[in-house]
Amino acid sequence: MIDIHDAHNAAHTWTDFFIHIATIVLGLFIAVGLEQIVEHIHHHYQAEQARADLADELGNNRDVLRINIMQLHIHERNLRADLGVLDRFRTHSSAPGDRLLIFDILRIFSNVHWKNAEETGATAYLSPDERIAYGFDYLQQDRFNAEADEADSALEAAAAVLYDENTQLPQPRMNGAILFDDKFTHSESATEMEIAATSPSLDFSRLTPQQIDRLELGIQQTIAADGRLLSIAGIIQGRQESRLKQIAAYAPRPR
Repeated sequence: MIDIHDAHNAAHTWTDFFIHIATIVLGLFIAVGLEQIVEHIHHHYQAEQARADLADELGNNRDVLRINIMQLHIHERNLRADLGVLDRFRTHSSAPGDRLLIFDILRIFSNVHWKNAEETGATAYLSPDERIAYGFDYLQQDRFNAEADEADSALEAAAAVLYDENTQLPQPRMNGAILFDDKFTHSESATEMEIAATSPSLDFSRLTPQQIDRLELGIQQTIAADGRLLSIAGIIQGRQESRLKQIAAYAPRPR
């Protein structure tokens, strides 16, 4: 709040009066101008902080994308091999090493900094192009997260026929390894070995033909879902490259 104090001596002439009014008006303009400058600096700082946070989140999500693409390719290969295992079981020609490699571990894309920027109003101080671009980016990432969760739940329901009340669904050690161990996040062969090592051997003999059909359908649907996820991942990858160029364009120029 700006306090305006009257002059100690009253104006005695019209000239004094107008000088007094002009002084007040000028003081108001200066005060408002200073307030706007401070506000502009604050908004500029909010925008720069939001850009820095979003750039950091982009870096993390690029790692997530790389791992997810690797996982999806591995998962699709495993599921196609699973269809061969089920076909051999139907024809009573199963091989000694036949096993089903069903589940995968996909990372979730983060949107913490974007949500925080929206809640604090910092997105209002980004350029219109940035707001539109980031909004679409996070929409695609949310779409990937939602579809991955839906596909995983559907496959888990189809694979339930493999497990009785005494057998839990496998919880691969990759829950920790894939997320935190560079050996697995950078090596496709190590990831495949970990999946095989943590997938239990299963007894197919108790499955009915109807259960096999149900499991086969679930696997086929998941292969299709993996294809859709790879398509979304391709969109996200292209968007991330565009965002890196945009970030570079807004980066402060060295003096």
